[in-house]
Amino acid sequence: KAGVKKEDARFVLPNACHTEIVVTMNFRAARNFFSLRLDKHAQWEIRKMANRMLRILKYYASNVFYDFEVKGE
Repeated sequence: KAGVKKEDARFVLPNACHTEIVVTMNFRAARNFFSLRLDKHAQWEIRKMANRMLRILKYYASNVFYDFEVKGE
């Protein structure tokens, strides 16, 4: 009723908490991840994380990710 998206409503629930994750993937998998998770239809949290990951990978492997754009946060 308040206009909050269902996926964002979990922030007020007691089980919503900060977590850390470690991910390994090759360049092909990373490119696929970015093509899916940087899309405007992806949830804002995953887009923000993907954008931060892309910024790091473009620094170390700019020739692999040259066609992906880092968005401002």
